[in-house]
Amino acid sequence: EYMIAVEEEGSITEAAKRMYVTPSALSQQLKNLEQELDTRLFIRSKRCMTLTPEGNLYLSGAKAMLAVKEKAMEQIQSLVRQKNQSSQISIALNQNFYNFVQKHIIAEFERKFPYMEIQTALVTEKSAKEEVLRGNADMGFIIASGVTSSSLDSIPLQREAIHLAFPRQVLEE
Repeated sequence: EYMIAVEEEGSITEAAKRMYVTPSALSQQLKNLEQELDTRLFIRSKRCMTLTPEGNLYLSGAKAMLAVKEKAMEQIQSLVRQKNQSSQISIALNQNFYNFVQKHIIAEFERKFPYMEIQTALVTEKSAKEEVLRGNADMGFIIASGVTSSSLDSIPLQREAIHLAFPRQVLEE
């Protein structure tokens, strides 16, 4: 970042102001870098600093690294925003499904969607469907020979009549 600032500002003094460091600290950092690389990166004059060919090569790498850093920072901030906006899904199920859901579904779901939270509501077999229809649960596990309500869609989970039921608009979302 110091190298880029010096190249863009044309002087150590202006680059130091931009980077909120003293000119002597910035100058020392550049000297340390040149010693580490065993080459001069700038030709210094009283009026400006001009890049050497090695300096141009290093600068292009520095800009590429800074771009990677900025992209990583954006992605991290995006994950932080997602985490802060974590969502919750509620599932209505009876005791028979509770262990199955805990063991096979919740762990896998949380692995795939770490910023989503699942809340389970223990209900009777017949009230799971009602909880979904009333909007008290986002989805429910029910045993039925067929789900006939027009406001529910279902996904058969086994050959037996086990369905994952949720309001129709969830599919669209």
